[in-house]
Amino acid sequence: MDIVEKIIRENCWRFDKGYPDSQEDINYLKTLIEQQYNLFSDEELDSITIKVKKETGVDLEKIDKNTKEKILDIVGDDELTDEEIKRIKNLVSGFKFEEDFYNYTKSKGLSDKSQKAIFNRASQMGELPEVVSYIKSSKPKFEESDEGNILTLFSDSGLSDDFLLWLYSYTIGAGDDILGVGRMEEFIIFMFDNTINPPKGDAGLKDGTEIEVKGNNAKIWGQKNGILNSTGFKIGQKSIDREFSKLLDSPYIGQFQKMSKPDEKGKRKTLVKGDTALDSILIKNVKQAVDQGVDLDNIHQAILNILFDFYNTDTTQEEIKTYVTKDVITDQKKLNKAMFTAQLVAYSKAEGWRYLWLGIPDLGTYKVYEVKDIPAAVESGEIIINSKLGLGNVFRAKLN
Repeated sequence: MDIVEKIIRENCWRFDKGYPDSQEDINYLKTLIEQQYNLFSDEELDSITIKVKKETGVDLEKIDKNTKEKILDIVGDDELTDEEIKRIKNLVSGFKFEEDFYNYTKSKGLSDKSQKAIFNRASQMGELPEVVSYIKSSKPKFEESDEGNILTLFSDSGLSDDFLLWLYSYTIGAGDDILGVGRMEEFIIFMFDNTINPPKGDAGLKDGTEIEVKGNNAKIWGQKNGILNSTGFKIGQKSIDREFSKLLDSPYIGQFQKMSKPDEKGKRKTLVKGDTALDSILIKNVKQAVDQGVDLDNIHQAILNILFDFYNTDTTQEEIKTYVTKDVITDQKKLNKAMFTAQLVAYSKAEGWRYLWLGIPDLGTYKVYEVKDIPAAVESGEIIINSKLGLGNVFRAKLN
């Protein structure tokens, strides 16, 4: 039993749930641990010092106070396990690499949380020497990445595949003092020579160029810059009714799914099948209008007016006009692809990024696109539309 577990068991009555369950409990536990450390007799400390040195080769009298306290938290009454010995050795070896590591990560602008997480993971994996060696080495520039797999791109880095894949999938998530950060972003900032954590956006180059990072099935939107969020899309029925009522007696505005109340077994039945994909709704109205002899120019303008309600800035509306042309509005697949391309390009211009990094974190694969290459990539099927724009839904993309 290690010291922390022992303290918790001896003081469980002090916590409402019998164990630390809140930040207040954790702060109190830290106080107890500090008190316990201060209560060690000289004889007990001597005994622990001899035990640790004998089983790990680490001399507690020659290391810093912080590392010493962490080691004392690990040591229990029984003999040290292989895992505990490894943890202690990694803690001590990490001490001499801290300065180089944190100087580098601070220069990259990584958050304190990310810095600590990467350092601790490298320490746990026994990979700090290799990480610091990589930090000091000549690293590739972001522009050289192109496409492939990060394990191949960094095969000469000296870092293990396990560490590289962990870092590629790592995210700091979201908290009270930070915005959510997606996977692959910290990897890009850490691994390339000329990347930094920018004031805004996912990742960036030192010259101010922005990089948008998207994983598989990522949402393609930017509601703060002229693309409405999923709640806003629900106004689409009003837009469709308003515009196609000028051309048709009974325009089709789609429908939301309706379910029955649960039966005795908790099962529900579908009363109304949902039809909320915008391309599907639009094409039904287009076909009806064409059958009734409505001029294609008028139909095209109706679609543009509807989409302008979704994309409500000059920048985004210009891309809609560029890609959603008259020749695509009678073909559902072409119409959907045109709307997707317009949104992705508009997203880049509204947000101000130049590069799009699309990747699959679990596999290590990726491809980098410049904004000018996006339309061709969508057209060729390299960038796959994985979810349709709809009434309450947004486009999603993934790498083929």
